[in-house]
Amino acid sequence: NYANCRTVLIKQSHIANTYPYNTRYIKLFDFCIYLVILTLMVFNDTMFDRLIIASKNPGKVTEMQELLHGLAVKLLTYKDINWPNPQETGTTFEENAIIKASFVAQSTGIPAIADDTGLCIDALNGSPGIYTARWANDGKDYVTGIERIQKELANRPSRATYVSCVAFSIPNGHNYLFMGTLNGKIVLPPQGPIIGYESIFIPDGMDRTLSALPHDMRMQIHHRTQSIKKFKVFIDSMNAL
Repeated sequence: NYANCRTVLIKQSHIANTYPYNTRYIKLFDFCIYLVILTLMVFNDTMFDRLIIASKNPGKVTEMQELLHGLAVKLLTYKDINWPNPQETGTTFEENAIIKASFVAQSTGIPAIADDTGLCIDALNGSPGIYTARWANDGKDYVTGIERIQKELANRPSRATYVSCVAFSIPNGHNYLFMGTLNGKIVLPPQGPIIGYESIFIPDGMDRTLSALPHDMRMQIHHRTQSIKKFKVFIDSMNAL
């Protein structure tokens, strides 16, 4: 085992009277073992056959189901398993995504994936940011949220960034994060269907708002697409070992 191998290496170094010289090899040996253990831990975390989409937002769940298509697991939603809503007390997208995913994973004993998404407007010092849904009555009234943005911007032009942070949580407490961003600018009044704040956000390189783009084009550049794609690459790469 590891301890015996390390002891043998040290004893051989003493016998050869070269222990100071071989210390660097022992450190390298320790580091290699650490990498092997870490890889095995992550590999174990990625061996699962069910995955809960930790959201009760029907629109978000539908999009995540579409984006996760092709993953060799059974996708579960709030329609399959119920759970109480955790309090999102984090101060960053990363913290809130982990709160949601880890709460569901540990409550159900099944790996979970959660997304925390927000619009960060430069002229508003990054607001609404993590409070994106709260500005819209917890995601129930984005017309009100858009009206608030329009009032606070007061006709000022502004750059903005859509952020998606996806957290993948295992019941054992391990969490993995994947970020996606989409840069653009704010346009008012809204143009296109009201999908979050996407009707006031024109992505760089586009001539219309995100919500006004054809579905395939919208999903191709979407911030959530980017974060979920990174998650799928992570899972595929570990399963290929």
